[in-house]
Amino acid sequence: MLGELLENRIVVWNIQESRDLFTNGYFGKPIGISKPNPDDINVPLILDLIEGCYLQETSKIKIVKNGKKVSLNTLIKICKKEYVFLPYLIFAMLPYLVTKIIQKRTWY
Repeated sequence: MLGELLENRIVVWNIQESRDLFTNGYFGKPIGISKPNPDDINVPLILDLIEGCYLQETSKIKIVKNGKKVSLNTLIKICKKEYVFLPYLIFAMLPYLVTKIIQKRTWY
């Protein structure tokens, strides 16, 4: 899957990939659909930078800007610049960190 970094958002232009991302984890928000039903998605998907970090780290998406791949470290630096207000950064990163911790645990 491919996402394009535009300013402070990531856009997945491919409709089928948008549908798959949304259906398999409720990532992002379809453009112009306030309460999306996965079956009704026929528009590109907008991802938050934090979602993009997680999806790139888990190799579910490749993020490009101007045709060049954006590394995970570069994406994290952009997040730090965008989320300047520290409590907001912590709040915004919390779902990413919790998801990362839960997925690394082995449940018996």
